[in-house]
Amino acid sequence: MCALKVFQTAKFTVPTIFTDFPTYLSNSANTARECPEQRLQILENEHLQRLIQASIISKEEFEKKKSFTSFPELEECLNAEELQDIWTVVCKNDLVIIRMLDAIISPVIKASVII
Repeated sequence: MCALKVFQTAKFTVPTIFTDFPTYLSNSANTARECPEQRLQILENEHLQRLIQASIISKEEFEKKKSFTSFPELEECLNAEELQDIWTVVCKNDLVIIRMLDAIISPVIKASVII
């Protein structure tokens, strides 16, 4: 013969499903389940918030990596940057020249920036 399981509350707890108890002891809130559309919308919103936070962090890291405040920092940024093969960076004393050479027939500077 099987004995019925006797449910007991944990120590110092009060059951909250009975309606005859005072309101401070009973749980009057009816927690209905969310419909699938609401649950999906909540999950999408949470995912979107995580993506926005990741994007903000990525932007801050990018700005920290690419920003400079002095001439030596500019030189470091230019040396660390991988430019296309057509661009040449020349750093001399207090001058930086970024130039685009066209060497098909003879070397010709097509564009340049002097800093």
